[in-house]
Amino acid sequence: SSGINAEYGGLSTVRSPETVGRAYAHTKSTFNANGLLSVHNLYALTSIMEIYNARISSCHTDLFQFSEYSNRAIIPKGTLIYLGINLYFIAPALWNLGIKVQDIKDKIGCKGFHSRVKCWIQEIQSKGDPENWSNDNYTEKMLDMSKGK
Repeated sequence: SSGINAEYGGLSTVRSPETVGRAYAHTKSTFNANGLLSVHNLYALTSIMEIYNARISSCHTDLFQFSEYSNRAIIPKGTLIYLGINLYFIAPALWNLGIKVQDIKDKIGCKGFHSRVKCWIQEIQSKGDPENWSNDNYTEKMLDMSKGK
């Protein structure tokens, strides 16, 4: 069955022919009111928590490496196109972005780290228009702004 492309907040989705003619409700306010993360932001939270578990666990992993002098994760060399699609590339970049926030940095190794990271991501998700999604509502879009810094 063929789908129809629809654009929502800069993100393309495909609707099946059965949904043509039905309007989707604006979901941003529903997500934010109920403390839910979008799929993109849920992926960001999971990525950051994977790095966190690797950082605080006594088990050494070759998957993620950290600076000897700070909590920064070392981002593997590779083409930038992989940053958005591969946990191996995006997780260290999101981790480094998150630990720039002092409240998150202070919670490394402490109870409440997960909830503080989730609150930070929800703050990003809540920016702008309360009803309509925009690219500024997704954590991985912040990586584009922080390149080269």
